[in-house]
Amino acid sequence: MKNIFKKIPIIHSLLLILIVVTINGCSKKDNTTPPQNTSGSWGEVVPIPGITEGVAGDAVRELKTSNEGIYMEISMASSPNDWIYRLNGFSVPTWTKHEQPNLYFDWEPSNENSEGADEFAIYFQTLNKNGFVNINNGLPALLEENNPGSGSSEMLYDNSPGNYKWYFSGSDVKIKQNNNSGLYNTICTLPSGGILFAEADPTDAVVWAAGPKTIYKITVNGAVTSFDVSSYDDPTFIFRSIEKIRFPYDVLHKDVYFRFQNKVFKITNGNSLSLFYTIKNESNFLGGDFCVDNTFMYATDGTKKNLQLLNETNIIPTTPNTTDQKVLLDYLSNVSSFKTGPIEVLKNSTDNYIYNIYRSRKLLRVPKSL
Repeated sequence: MKNIFKKIPIIHSLLLILIVVTINGCSKKDNTTPPQNTSGSWGEVVPIPGITEGVAGDAVRELKTSNEGIYMEISMASSPNDWIYRLNGFSVPTWTKHEQPNLYFDWEPSNENSEGADEFAIYFQTLNKNGFVNINNGLPALLEENNPGSGSSEMLYDNSPGNYKWYFSGSDVKIKQNNNSGLYNTICTLPSGGILFAEADPTDAVVWAAGPKTIYKITVNGAVTSFDVSSYDDPTFIFRSIEKIRFPYDVLHKDVYFRFQNKVFKITNGNSLSLFYTIKNESNFLGGDFCVDNTFMYATDGTKKNLQLLNETNIIPTTPNTTDQKVLLDYLSNVSSFKTGPIEVLKNSTDNYIYNIYRSRKLLRVPKSL
């Protein structure tokens, strides 16, 4: 998925500052009862090597996860290049990183459900090339080829046994098998305007592609099903397009979740669209964010919602009852960062945390439950 904020980093920074101030200055009653805060602060913050507080140009641009690691795209004022970092572990952080001399147009963890503890594996696109970067997994460190068309177009691999490579060229959807060095075959043509981004289904030869207000389910044989959410468009939000698609990572789950403004939608079994949750965004006019594991959806308003039973609880605890100003400041800063997003979880049922980019320069980890 492309990061929309990458194209407007200055605006993003100003918006985050305004949102943090607004959230700290107001409150809104939730539908669920906040847990009592018995431990003081909430969450843990870890610094990121090479990122310096207060240095313009030093920032974490995007956050993604695998079953074992937390990936993030990094920019640094001291380097003209783009970087992808991977964090393994939190209490004793272990970092693996790769430097790209050309800016990433898009990238994804390439073994997101099957990584080893110290493995680094991404599929990437720059303006002219696409390929794989591999560290600690026995594969060649760099495998790349020229993009099949001029300019930057969406490309990705699906997770089916055929491991098809997909190429979106304008409104045309093209594929070829990974071991096929021949030409791409056009399998369908989408409505004019093409797509914003696409995500591969966790197990099937299917890709989910997002237009501004439509999700397209595209099978490898070219069948297209569209799910339109334009009737939910709220002009008071800054961003008026679909921004995120996520899946439970268990192969038994076939549901798809995506966010449009402050609304999380569910496509049950990949076929039936419904509104799953509306994020109580307070004054967050970016819409908030969400993530899913195999059992729950987590939203930046603190709601934890069971995917099947639909019951909701609140994971953000009450303000700590203390006169310790550091504890209070840490609590308020962490809550504000979480509420502005983005948030992600590992694709691993044994990991009990949610991850967040803290003030564009650090990583925040908060518990899924208290």
